[in-house]
Amino acid sequence: MEVKAKLRHLHIAPRKVRLIIDLIRGLDTAQALERLMVIRQRAGKPVLKLLKSAIANAEHNFNLDKDNLYIKEIRADEGPSLKRWQPRAFGRAYPIKKRTTHISIILEEKVVGSKKMKQQGVQRQVVHEVKKDASRVVKSRITPTPKILQEESIPLKPWDPRREASRRHKQHQDKKKLAKNKTLGGLKRFFQRKSV
Repeated sequence: MEVKAKLRHLHIAPRKVRLIIDLIRGLDTAQALERLMVIRQRAGKPVLKLLKSAIANAEHNFNLDKDNLYIKEIRADEGPSLKRWQPRAFGRAYPIKKRTTHISIILEEKVVGSKKMKQQGVQRQVVHEVKKDASRVVKSRITPTPKILQEESIPLKPWDPRREASRRHKQHQDKKKLAKNKTLGGLKRFFQRKSV
């Protein structure tokens, strides 16, 4: 079931709000709340308030469990702009647009109908079946580690971007060596130059 909430005419530009909502799109509501609590940008507070409102709508209006929700869709559309003027030199006036934003959020359940069936007493059978299926999916997604790693238990080195540059440098050196050793008709790259 989809739960919607909207915030209209927010006095922050949509470009700035989109930076915030891109961080929480597709996350669970708990993770999104944690991220929004830490964000220091001004657009973080209204988005946090809207998310809390959507969660409250889900709990109160549709009787859903807040731990079972995730952000299916979140959008920041442009609202009407307020036209203002900025005085400049030599008696001129420059136009200013104070932009506004309409934010809309849609929450959806991860496991469909878990709270409703719990109230009806049917929940126990269905949810256990869903959990079993979910555990099968999780087990099938996990790739087994190779036997060599299991036996010797060699710690895997994390990827370091600083080492990537040295690898590229070595590859470049190898290409230079190959180009040096390459021969054309018995002579080393002598006649490849154009004569002046």
